Amino acid sequence: MITVERKLLNWKLVNCYFADEPIVGHTGWDIIGFSHSFLTRDSLQGIETLHIDLRKDRETLLADMKRKNRSHIRKAEKKGFIHEMNNNPSDEQLIRFRNFYNIFAKTKNTYRCRSFHLKTLKLLRDKGSLYLSSILNQEGETLCYQVYFSDGRHVLSVYSASHYRLENEQELKRSISDAARWLIWKNLLWFKESGHILYDAGGLTNDENIRNYKLEFGGRIWTSYSGYEAKSSAGRAFLTLRKVLLAL
Repeated sequence: MITVERKLLNWKLVNCYFADEPIVGHTGWDIIGFSHSFLTRDSLQGIETLHIDLRKDRETLLADMKRKNRSHIRKAEKKGFIHEMNNNPSDEQLIRFRNFYNIFAKTKNTYRCRSFHLKTLKLLRDKGSLYLSSILNQEGETLCYQVYFSDGRHVLSVYSASHYRLENEQELKRSISDAARWLIWKNLLWFKESGHILYDAGGLTNDENIRNYKLEFGGRIWTSYSGYEAKSSAGRAFLTLRKVLLAL
């Protein structure tokens, strides 16, 4: 389990990832935010995600993938790509990722990585719970990123980005596609070898392309729980205001 404490304007907030037991000891806090919790609570919403058991051996993990993925991985291994995993990225490296990701987010018409999210990345980095991974080509250019949160046993994929859609040249698009899948494969092995037991690929979402892409890596569909709980009258006021704003 990971907890990150912060202030949001005048509200005191604690974010909790991979909660598997009740949260205690956070007196004076207004809101607890849960993400990919193992706990079932009336205040939390169930979300379909994909779990991959990292206790399986390498050959089984590979065999569990779709044949298409295995083909991409074999091609990537011949292209001289460079895999990088960074558990202590600098502020500059996080900003470079944020800028790369936001270009991707614009092409996908999805949420950007804003100052609030960048602060979250820095807080998790300072706790040793953030992993920034990437694939570089032989010229040292970044082709894709994956960002993870980890409590040492469970690891959660939070951000994934490439500029596949911005490229017109088909060979480069194929290389980026190979690199993106190889990055996930290399990360699975890296986390397995570092003692993690569970890889959470993140929400499967209602986007069929994202859902099918994640399912190509094997694993099993699982329901995790996310949401917020108010722990004070100020917290209840905040969540009421948040609900109104989201409905606009």
